[in-house]
Amino acid sequence: MDDELDAIEKSKQITIPKEVKNLVSGGLAGMLAKSFVAPIDRIKILYQVTSAPFRLRDVPQVALKIVKEEGVSALWKGNTATMIRVFPYAGIQFMVFNTVKSFFCRSK
Repeated sequence: MDDELDAIEKSKQITIPKEVKNLVSGGLAGMLAKSFVAPIDRIKILYQVTSAPFRLRDVPQVALKIVKEEGVSALWKGNTATMIRVFPYAGIQFMVFNTVKSFFCRSK
């Protein structure tokens, strides 16, 4: 009787294809990585759109100025648009990588 119940429970479980798991995990990993470097990216963009010369030693002061004038969350300004772009890109890249890897690394 228990074996029958176990078999019924297993048949009710939804199996997610490996490709979908890779797509989602790659997308989430890409989002995490981009969010981690978003403050540095924000500062880089500010330098690109102004005529101020870039000096590495000034980066901490620029970050502090942003925090004082706009708040901590301003370091991630524009990150939502980046997340919308990064999730499908990183997800597809990881999914294709794993698919190609498994194709070429099959044992004969």
